[in-house]
Amino acid sequence: MRILERRACLLYSLGLWWRTYALLHHSEQERAFNLAKDYFQQCIELFEQASRKDLVAKFINVLGSVLQSLQSWQELETVANKALALHKIYPNQFKTARAYGFLAEVAIANGTIIKTFNQYRNGVNSVSFSLNGKMIASGSQDKIGTVIWSLDGTRTVKVYDADSVNSISFSPDSQVIASASKKTVKLWNIDGTLPTNFQHFGSYDVSFSPDGKSIAAIGDGKILVWDFDLKELLKRGCEVAHDYLKNNPKTKSDRYLCDDIYKKK
Repeated sequence: MRILERRACLLYSLGLWWRTYALLHHSEQERAFNLAKDYFQQCIELFEQASRKDLVAKFINVLGSVLQSLQSWQELETVANKALALHKIYPNQFKTARAYGFLAEVAIANGTIIKTFNQYRNGVNSVSFSLNGKMIASGSQDKIGTVIWSLDGTRTVKVYDADSVNSISFSPDSQVIASASKKTVKLWNIDGTLPTNFQHFGSYDVSFSPDGKSIAAIGDGKILVWDFDLKELLKRGCEVAHDYLKNNPKTKSDRYLCDDIYKKK
């Protein structure tokens, strides 16, 4: 690896450290996020100097996430458009969706608020759009933990969790949510049932792979990747919720939620 690329990777690691510090120390968030931003920007500039546009495409979204946290909307718009141009050359469905999400954040910040979701008292740590565009999931410091909202306001699912939720991610098929807290990484069905709980690994960020067959999480100086059979997890979750969905009069609209999952081979 050439010198410029080594320096860029070092700067990226320092940026990750300060971003994690910001998430853990709310009283120092702005200073820590600004330091993370500086390191990520220097990292991107060095990759550009090294003519490694492929690595710029790989790492640019993390700069966008910090700008989003800082609410630096003009800079975020520039970075998001740059990311989309790079993702056309180096295609990545998930990274492309993330860049469009940044532009949506910019549009919301610069435009008229069309809907406000109020459930939390202690603030929201993370929010994620489903790729089908029909739902939003949010994670907070409250005991509510995770809330899944339908954009038309007709359905809300509260997932109670004892731990503060640091990060939320939808699966590509919009059927499962991964949530990361200080102690665990959990997978939830969108009806609120819990098919899988990865104990003893706290995380500050979690993400699905574009094919939905793996999740990656960071925490305690490590990156872990889990492979799993998503269809099997969905079936397990539906089996747990079967009696509740079929017999509870309050779930009439969701009664047949699992029928398509049972039919899949």
